[in-house]
Amino acid sequence: MTRKIEVKEINISNIWLCAFLTYEGIKPVKTFNDGERISFVFQDTADIQQKISHFLSDRVTVPPNKFISHYQYLRNLIYKNKNKGVQQ
Repeated sequence: MTRKIEVKEINISNIWLCAFLTYEGIKPVKTFNDGERISFVFQDTADIQQKISHFLSDRVTVPPNKFISHYQYLRNLIYKNKNKGVQQ
């Protein structure tokens, strides 16, 4: 079974999606106050720690048009699947 990394922050997920990580879908996550949020799910690949290290040290560059289009894609997934509990 492939390990997964879940991220709740849309901006981090967007940069990871644009730059280097393999996106798997979204997943509803219950919060402590019975609310529901979305997690973005990525594959945990062999070189993931190095890629995350590059991200954290500001060594990742994303073209603005790619950033904007991927951000809109992720937002559409959130709204499309709100209250459905379906992975995309």
